[in-house]
Amino acid sequence: MPLALLLAAFAVAQDPGPVMIARRDLASAFLRLDGTFASARARLDDETAGAANREMDLASLDFFGLRFASALTHMERARWLCLDDPPEWSVLEALASLRLDVGHGQELRIVSLFAVPSVASRRLAVPIRFQSAAKTSERVVTLEFDADGRAAFTGTLAEGEATSVAVIGPEGARYSPTRPPFSEAGAVRASLLEGMDALGPELAGAVRIFRSRVELIVRDPGPRSIEQLTEPRALARELRGERAQLVAGGNPYHLRSGDLWRTIAHGSQDLPVRLFVPGDRKNSEKLPLVVAFHGAGGDENFFHEAGGAGRLIELARVERFVVACPRTTDYTLSPRAFDALLDALARDCPVDPERVHVIGHSLGGMTIAGLLKVRSRRIASVVCISGARAFRAETPVLVLAGLQDPVVPHEGLAELVADARARELPVTIEAFEHEGHTLFVPRALERAIDWFGLARE
Repeated sequence: MPLALLLAAFAVAQDPGPVMIARRDLASAFLRLDGTFASARARLDDETAGAANREMDLASLDFFGLRFASALTHMERARWLCLDDPPEWSVLEALASLRLDVGHGQELRIVSLFAVPSVASRRLAVPIRFQSAAKTSERVVTLEFDADGRAAFTGTLAEGEATSVAVIGPEGARYSPTRPPFSEAGAVRASLLEGMDALGPELAGAVRIFRSRVELIVRDPGPRSIEQLTEPRALARELRGERAQLVAGGNPYHLRSGDLWRTIAHGSQDLPVRLFVPGDRKNSEKLPLVVAFHGAGGDENFFHEAGGAGRLIELARVERFVVACPRTTDYTLSPRAFDALLDALARDCPVDPERVHVIGHSLGGMTIAGLLKVRSRRIASVVCISGARAFRAETPVLVLAGLQDPVVPHEGLAELVADARARELPVTIEAFEHEGHTLFVPRALERAIDWFGLARE
């Protein structure tokens, strides 16, 4: 799936200059931190975990202030705090400043997105890893940083056709993962779409989803594109199977289990959503549904790829519930979009309409509070993580807050809850020490699933 959908796509330069920090750069840094923190959290003491939370929250504040170079540095600093045997900080900061690209003609390019003065006039030997369907190989390139602490390198990709390329850090972390151009993209899309117009009206909805998935196959997405990290060959193989089902008169998206990116038809719009449906389902078994709204700067992949390295999906696999992760901004002003989502899931997924639970992080929590005003009858319960606004419905709500959150402070959330309780609404709040705004999410998800009553003994 396209991992670079994970963070916002403003792609605005943080300083005047020729290189712009884009969504791919921010997504790569955040995924690297999220995975490291998730694997290290159990062994971190509260002081270190709190320090990592503070660095990530500073990155968030920098992100909203369009200070993207500083955001990248703070995310890498948070990750450095989580390492068992951390290398020299200046080396990791230098790696975090790099963007790697593979251009046409197999040209390999590495460039600094921002200056790192601590490595000015230094040379760094950097491993580059090339992965393909057949093998994985590495070679080392030497980067020369100038007097300002910037580097530039151009070479040739001599390893043959690769599906992904990345800079490898001292402890094996991947920096600036990318993929080479897919020259066959246009021909593959054309072959997949051939004959789709001739299929009957009973398959119109499935064909519409199929077309949206085919659009993820592009030749050269570039650093701002949502398809940057999609592996087009693997997706094409999957789509050929879906096409065969459609041509045979079947719907490849009906009662499909596993992980699926698709779209929801809402009038003329196609709203993206990423789903997870547990397998090994008994005949006619209906499962609880958890709809998860991400925060500002995120997208529909956040809870699958991040939030504790996909902690929500891990819980769904164990506790057996369906997960639907829409793009929050499509629902902030449109309760009818929420109806379209639930109606589509009722048709295509084994969900119980009486057990629809909703989670929202940050902006997602604020979005849920708005939806509750007009759609409370379709929602059994709600958990708002690090974000909410005034509550007006009788639906049970749990607000989870980190006591050191500078983005949406606990005090403001406590006031909202106190106001709701004064009006005898079923809203409660729980606060957590040493937790901030974003790295708090996996711990909050575990509490949410337990509070929903979905955690089996």
